[in-house]
Amino acid sequence: MRGAPAPDFSLAARGGALASPTAYAGKVVLLDFWATWCQPCRASFPEYQALLASYGDRVIVVGISEDDEQDGIERFAEETGALFPLAWDADKSVAQRYQISSMPTLFIIDGSGLVRYVHAGFRAGDEASIRAAIDSLL
Repeated sequence: MRGAPAPDFSLAARGGALASPTAYAGKVVLLDFWATWCQPCRASFPEYQALLASYGDRVIVVGISEDDEQDGIERFAEETGALFPLAWDADKSVAQRYQISSMPTLFIIDGSGLVRYVHAGFRAGDEASIRAAIDSLL
C-alpha cells in the first residue's frame, strides 16, 4: 500500500469531527487503526497526542476503532488523553480497504493523499521512527 493513494472513507467521529483522509488534504495524516483491548494501542495514544502538540496544525491524527462494540471508545480516549478524532468502523469496511491484519496499524498519508509509511504494532521507541517519517514529509 506504500506509495498508493489512501483509500477514501468518511466516518462520523466523536465530538462532531469527521474521520476522512480527504478532509485533511494538504496536511500529513496519521491514520491509526486500533481497539480498546489492544495494549500497544494504549501506549501509542499518548505518543500521538504528544506529536500533535509538537507539530501543531501541520499534522492530523485520526483513530479508527475496530472494536465490535462502540461502548468503550470514549473511556479509552479519556484514559489515554487522546483529543484527536476517533471513529468507529462498525462494519470493518474501512479496515478491509486498508488490509488491516494487526492492531495497531498506522498509516502516514502525505498532503497529496499518498500512503508514505505503514507501521504495525507499537513499542516504546517507535515514536522516533514515526517522527522521522513525519519530518520527511513536512
